[in-house]
Amino acid sequence: SDAEVDDGGADVRCEDAAAWLAEYEPPESVSDAKAGTLDKLRAGGKEPLRPRVRFFDRNATDEAFEALIEAVDGEKRVFEGHVDAFDLTRSEAESLAREIEIDHGGFGFRQPSSIYHRFMTGLTGGKMSSSVPASHISLLDDPDEGYEKVRAATTGGRDTAAEQRELGGEADECPVYELYAYLLAGDDDELTKEVYSECVNGERLCGGCKEQAAELMREFLEDHQEKRAEAEALLDDLDIDLDSDRRGTGGEH
Repeated sequence: SDAEVDDGGADVRCEDAAAWLAEYEPPESVSDAKAGTLDKLRAGGKEPLRPRVRFFDRNATDEAFEALIEAVDGEKRVFEGHVDAFDLTRSEAESLAREIEIDHGGFGFRQPSSIYHRFMTGLTGGKMSSSVPASHISLLDDPDEGYEKVRAATTGGRDTAAEQRELGGEADECPVYELYAYLLAGDDDELTKEVYSECVNGERLCGGCKEQAAELMREFLEDHQEKRAEAEALLDDLDIDLDSDRRGTGGEH
């Protein structure tokens, strides 16, 4: 009979993985990566396939890259243009690379990060638009105008006060609640929670809620514009010219 071979402890080599991948049909979403991965695996030949961290010398000076190679602890393999480390975690590798970079005159910037934005709903219920003044509040709006815009805003309230008390409002669909959450409450998280809770539990009606928000908006604009005027006066004292030679829309300065 055929002998069974237990190769569970044997290294899987790059060429073995390449042979397997060549026969594998990946999902369409990642199929474009197959060819490049195959090339890398075939180039690895009999190299064991195991986790590693790879350092590239794309932006490093020769001196800095040599120092990095010297600083890598544990097993490592040095190639032209990169070095593979087998005993470092990714975070340890990033920290080491940053340390070497700083030691050799670099800035040690962290890897770029992504940021995500949630657009506020416009006061009229759709998106904010500069062509629809009622949908947004400008920092240069007259405070009384800001007050009136909030008073006229769409809400997540029910059709009648009775329904609001019975069913509660829909704060998650309310532009006025967003004003509290993102601006008007400032650092007072308790106010935001209070407005939300009272709304969804039917304890807060839209008229009073908008009046409170409108007053806070007026106060915010008054305070902001006062500080803006103070800053402009300071710039005048410093003789700083903010005029730009860049042309705006329609060729106007």
